[in-house]
Amino acid sequence: MAGLNSWSRYLLYVHVVIAAGTVVLGLQTSLWLQLPLQIQLLIFLFFATLLSYNVHFWLASRKSCSSGQLDWFARHSRATLLLNLICLLVVSFYWYQLRAHTFPFLVMLFLNAAYTAPLLFHKEIVLPVVFTFMKSYFIGFTWALVTVLLPVLATEQPLEAAILPVFLQRFLLVTIATLIFDWRDKARDANWGVRTPANLFTEPAFNRFFLLHLLAYCGSVLLLLPLPGGWYNLLQLLPAVAMWYFYRRAKEEAGDVFYLLWVDGLLVLSPLLSFGLLL
Repeated sequence: MAGLNSWSRYLLYVHVVIAAGTVVLGLQTSLWLQLPLQIQLLIFLFFATLLSYNVHFWLASRKSCSSGQLDWFARHSRATLLLNLICLLVVSFYWYQLRAHTFPFLVMLFLNAAYTAPLLFHKEIVLPVVFTFMKSYFIGFTWALVTVLLPVLATEQPLEAAILPVFLQRFLLVTIATLIFDWRDKARDANWGVRTPANLFTEPAFNRFFLLHLLAYCGSVLLLLPLPGGWYNLLQLLPAVAMWYFYRRAKEEAGDVFYLLWVDGLLVLSPLLSFGLLL
């Protein structure tokens, strides 16, 4: 990983993997719910994700450089500003193209702003433990809204029961991936007064907590069996194996590249396992 060239590291640091994840997860939703292909929405999601994450990390880098990625953002503020402006222009263009669905877009914007807003203040804001404990669930819920509910609303399809297992699987997939990041950041979060499950529980207790979520995820995969693909959807159990492996590796890995490539890559792996339905 240390041998990555500057361009590869740049693409990882500016969240290209996670942005690609929103696109392929949106495609996976379309496959499972048999929605028409929405190219404009997928482009919007890609650049909106880049803009959201990079603004968040740019603001975070002004408060702390406690990781290689934050240090990179601090040292490349002009390049980050240029990228964010380009993303803002693209997002604005496609928002206008999709303006009939402005209300759900505003809801997504509010959720993203709520997560980033504390970084705008010079003084650290100490949030109640119940809020910081729920951070991973909040991120998982937001991703499920963006990559499941938004594609349905954008195609003006009726809200049917088939959405529920897709929403639950997506929510748990992203939540568990976020819990791995919480484990990495537990010491920094504790120093900042942010209480997450990773720094509230002992290691054995957090292991059980993590396994409980994996079991819930496996249960959500079983609920996907009635959807297109049938038994083929059991391949979605493979991300559970990968998440447990990466969680164990996270206890030894401290570098950003491991998380930005492999842990974020879990959000790409899940839809790739569904694309066999296209064959």
